[in-house]
Amino acid sequence: MKMENVKTSFYTMDDCIPCTHYINFTGKILVIKPDCLAPGSQQPAYQLFKCSFEGNYPSSRKNTRLIGTYAIDHCPENALHRSNILGILKPELVAELEI
Repeated sequence: MKMENVKTSFYTMDDCIPCTHYINFTGKILVIKPDCLAPGSQQPAYQLFKCSFEGNYPSSRKNTRLIGTYAIDHCPENALHRSNILGILKPELVAELEI
């Protein structure tokens, strides 16, 4: 899925709907915190993911709440921790992306 009109600076809380522990992210465009991006991925486009599902997964520690996502423009499906999410991209900004 390609997108257009991506910001040239990082997305911030001003671009997001704040999220709580109780929000279901399925189907929403999520903004990842810039400090959670890999060193080679320090661009605003790499902050955007679409949530495909939410669920608990066994991990080496305890059951961990992960969000199954796919990056909109750059890589295959991923699993992200809720703590990496800055917020949900505001609907008017989603419309500007033309995805």
